[in-house]
Amino acid sequence: MQTTPHHDDVTSSPAEGARYRTDVEVGEIVRLEMWRQRMPQQRLAEALGVDPAAVSRRLRGEIAWKLSDLNITAKLLGLNVTAFLANTPAQPAPAEVTA
Repeated sequence: MQTTPHHDDVTSSPAEGARYRTDVEVGEIVRLEMWRQRMPQQRLAEALGVDPAAVSRRLRGEIAWKLSDLNITAKLLGLNVTAFLANTPAQPAPAEVTA
């Protein structure tokens, strides 16, 4: 059974259509962290294997973030993927343990 999103979870404008608030919030968090690190969108686009226009649309919340994209983005930015969850402060990724 397919459910429709609650109206508080979706934003819309005539030009953009409906967008999930989570995608918008994640895009804002990623954009802020990229700005902090002075990382160009081209670098994220290359890591995700998409063109820079697709990254721009993700950052605006127009394209949904896939979990695999968030994982790649987190690694590129040196963060834990949980940093992209709303109301969670960005934290550096823990150091990898080697045997």
